[in-house]
Amino acid sequence: DLLLYYGLQGMGMDHLWARALAFWPAVTSNWFLNRVMTFKTRDHDFAPRQWLKFVVVSVAGFAINWGAYAALTSGLDWFDENRLLALLAGVLAGTAWNFIVSDLLVYRRKR
Repeated sequence: DLLLYYGLQGMGMDHLWARALAFWPAVTSNWFLNRVMTFKTRDHDFAPRQWLKFVVVSVAGFAINWGAYAALTSGLDWFDENRLLALLAGVLAGTAWNFIVSDLLVYRRKR
């Protein structure tokens, strides 16, 4: 996520667009890592269906993540000058959402 975010900016992309595009590879790798590590002992849905559920949950998490980042960098000069900290604040907020909702809806507990 972070490497793509900076790489896209290095190619001249606006930081807000770079933040939006970096989401897609991150969501797929996070789904996979959750499936094989974090929630490996849980029941697993058919992989494409589970990925789609995770994407839906993560889009909401991304809205929280990107919204926090955009609000901080647009509303506070300090965060605009320190965008990495704004990015990290957004990631923490989005990660908390994604974990809680994934735990409840995406990776079901074994019966």
